[in-house]
Formats: sequence, C-alpha cells, structure tokens
Amino acid sequence: MTRHHSSRPFQIFLPLATAFILVSCATPQQRHANEIALIANTGSEERQSETLTSVLAKAEQALATGLHQPEQRSIYNQAVEDAVTLWIKHSNQDQHTQKLTVQDGTRNYQLQVSWHKKLRFDRLIPSQFIENKALRQDITREGAGAAFVAQWESTPERQKTEPFMSSKGYFASVTATLDFKRSSTGKRTASLVLHNPNTTEHVQLRQKNYTLKFNQSALAEYILSLDSDFSALGALLRPSKYLDQIALHSISPPDPTRIPIIFTHGLASEPSTWQNVYNELRSDPVIRKRCQVYFFRYPSGVPVLYSAAILREKMDTLYKKLNAHGDNRRANQMMLVGHSMGGLITKSQIQNSGNKLWLSFVDDNKNYAHLSNAQLATFQKYLVFKPNPHISRVVFIATPHRGSELADYWIVRLLRKLIQAPVTIIRAPLAALDQSTSDSTADEATKKLFKSGVPTSMENLSPESNYVKQTVNLPLGKKVKVHSIVGNLKGWDLSDPECTDGVVPYSSAHINQIKSEVVVPYGHSAHEHPMAIEEVRRIIRLHVKKNP
Repeated sequence: MTRHHSSRPFQIFLPLATAFILVSCATPQQRHANEIALIANTGSEERQSETLTSVLAKAEQALATGLHQPEQRSIYNQAVEDAVTLWIKHSNQDQHTQKLTVQDGTRNYQLQVSWHKKLRFDRLIPSQFIENKALRQDITREGAGAAFVAQWESTPERQKTEPFMSSKGYFASVTATLDFKRSSTGKRTASLVLHNPNTTEHVQLRQKNYTLKFNQSALAEYILSLDSDFSALGALLRPSKYLDQIALHSISPPDPTRIPIIFTHGLASEPSTWQNVYNELRSDPVIRKRCQVYFFRYPSGVPVLYSAAILREKMDTLYKKLNAHGDNRRANQMMLVGHSMGGLITKSQIQNSGNKLWLSFVDDNKNYAHLSNAQLATFQKYLVFKPNPHISRVVFIATPHRGSELADYWIVRLLRKLIQAPVTIIRAPLAALDQSTSDSTADEATKKLFKSGVPTSMENLSPESNYVKQTVNLPLGKKVKVHSIVGNLKGWDLSDPECTDGVVPYSSAHINQIKSEVVVPYGHSAHEHPMAIEEVRRIIRLHVKKNP
C-alpha cells in the first residue's frame, strides 16, 4: 500500500501543539478549600454544644437499629461526618483534643477520639465534597462511616525533617466511625475512631461487624490537583524559573515497611499526568498495603542528564531515610516507572556510563584545563554514573530510547527555539564553587564543554543528538528487571517502520533487554490506557511477590 507523508509532520505535531495549548490555558481545578460545611458556624458555644449532642444522639439511634439498610447507614454516616466537623470545631487545632464532654440538659456524652499512630493531620476534608472531575473511575467501597481526606500541612519547620513533603503537605484517606456505651448510671460514652481504610476493611460497632466505608478516588482527585504553582508548559519553555521546584514527593511520610514505587512524568508534563494511574492502581489492596508511591517533578526543558542527576541525589536521600537503621530490605527494592522522556531519566538510574559520556562531551584538555578539580567534579556528576544498587525493577512507557524524528521537524525546531537555553544550570554550580569565576568565563567553559552549547530537553530527543547516540547502548544494571509498555496508535505491524504512538516510533520504544513488553492500541499517552495500567499493576504485584 502506498503511503503519502507530505503532511505527516503537521499530523504528528498538531496533537503535541494542542497539548501545549491546553496545558497553558487550563486553569487549576478549583477545589472546595473550606474543609467542611460547618453545622455550627455561628451562634453561642452553648448552641454549638447542643448541635454536637444532637448529632451524637442521631448516630446512636441509627446504630441501634442496625446499619445493613442503606437508609439507616446513610443517616449514621452523615451524623458521623457532622460529629467530626463539630469535634474539630471544638478541639484545640494543634492537639486535636481527644476527650470532650457535651450536654444539652437531658442528654450528655463524653466524646473520646482516637486514631492510628501513623496518622498526622491538621485538616479533615469530607470526601463527599471533593468532586470527581478528572478521574476515569470512581473507586469507592460502600459501608459504615464517614470518609475524609486528612491533610498534614507543610510548614518551614516540618520541611526541615520531611524532605519528601510537597508544598501542600502530606495526605491520607481516613474513615471515621462512632460507637457508644452506656454505664449503669446512664453516662454515655461516644467513641470516635479515625481508621486507616487502606488496611482496615471491617469494623465492629455495637458488637456487629460492618464493612468500613472507603473513598479512594477522593484522595487521588484532591492531591494531584493541588500543584497550581507549577506550570508544565512554563517549566518546559522557561525551565530556569522552576529549578527550585524539582522534587521527589510522597503522598504520606516515607514508610520503611513499604516498597517505594517512583513515577516520573515526561515532556511538558507534571505529576498530575499519573492521576488515573495512581487512582486505579490503589484500588488494589495489595498495592495499597505493600507499596508507597512517590512522584518525581522536574522542569522538562532542562537537559535529561541534569534531571537524572537530581533524581539520583533525591533517591540517595530517600534510601538513607528508609534505611536509617541499616537493616531495611525495602530500601533495596525500589521500583521506577517512567513515561516518555521520564523513561530516559529513569533509565539513567540503572545505566553505567563509564567514561563514554564524559569523553564524548569534552573536546580536549585545552577546553577545560582552566577549571579546578572541584569544578570538573561538578560536570562529572551529570556525565559519570553507575547503576543505583537500590533499584531492582523499572517500567518504561512510550520511552524514546533512540529518539524521535518529531524533534527534527522544522515546526518543532521552531518550538525548540522558544525554550530558554538553560546555560545557567551548569554555570551556577561553577560560580558557587569558585567565586572568582565570572559569568562570562563560566559561559565560555560551558559552551566549550558542550559542543553546541547546553542542549535543551527537546534537542536531547532528536535521533541525531549526541545524548541519544551515546546513551542508547550504555549497559543496564545486571540485576535490574526491565519491562516496557509501548503505544501503537494505528495498529500497524510492529515491524513496519511507520508503527508509532504518534510521537515515538516502535523501533525507538522497543529494547531487547526486557522481561516483558506490552503494546497498547493508543497514542503517546499510553500510560493512561487501561491495558497499560493493568500491566503496571501486574508488574507491581509480581514485584511484591518476589519481595515478600
């Protein structure tokens, strides 16, 4: 069959350009920032106490009749949510008072509150107030209790000891229940418990067993929609402005009992690209219990090797955090998942560069003889690396191992010119090491060390780039299990040179040193396809099984 290619650059670039426009024009999703619609927002303290007493009485009455019918369960769950709202209103915001006595003349309760030891929080946001606007699936478990998203907010003091906390803090799913006891003197005790629904599926209330309510999607919807201070397009075109926002973030404090799974986004993207992946993977109880998800965020306009070096440093910090006592095997079971250019950043974590990159980027001794040993070491941290011994499995998704011809089309070259050349990325550490090094001297050193100046990330993606030519055949760590997921947009035969996901051809995404390869009938956003998510789930489950 004859194929006409004259318009192909436009056909391929159009969805990419559209994506850029969508990224730049999209407004951050507006969430219900108010943590709850407080029942007793106004009025006297006495009136507020009466309201808490009445909702406790309502919950007790519903529980007494049993919660197997949806109507009674709905009344109980709403009363529990209202009780949590009013408890927060009454309690000390720093300490969250765990004992509280309320009465309205004829009824009185002693409210006792408890939660699991790992939970830390400042706010509790009712899950029912978090609208599902971005997720493909609404993953919930019906049952008894009121579901919340708990937020432990970021502060300068907390950031000092929590290097993996995002600017919005840590988050957790929480489900609250109320149970009641009455003494012989008529004294009522209401026990309000905040459960971890990831690990607790059933609760006993009034000596009867009930399924515990759980809303997984509320957490996924809420947390990954909060990155309003990070612009994916801005971080591509003006990466220097976002260097201070490079981070490896966790949803909750690092847990040394769970296996770290680190997700890295691609070009013109951000962690929210994993929203559906995160939501659907965590519908699996084994993954929720045994694994902890981390997201690496970086401005995608910087050179791949720079982002890779920063991730290497962040992972070293994570290893030390998890292995603080020197005997944590989970710290050596890390698994990485990278999409598109994020796959290249991921791959560098398991490659051995030897001196190949260093020699390929350096002209000759004349070009760097004037630099000190400390300055040379600054460059070498980007160009000389070994496989991270703590990574035991990786997944590449739509990764251009051999580059993409798209990067060389004239219309994309125009876009490449818009990207601010990040020479300051390399110049800054030079100046920091030697205050006598002027900006002009540092610039000159940079230009000589990098034959065509510092390449942008998009230049790194060209099949003709020095980066692609030198890294494509670097050896991978011998003990690392490698998997690949590839998109096939039009369902063409894999041997056909035209087989592509619309951005990356199959011939570039395919590598031989793999345990498995799955081809999904989708475009470059293959990581969001249900087949791809199911394959990632299978691989994680396999990883968990191999690391009991």
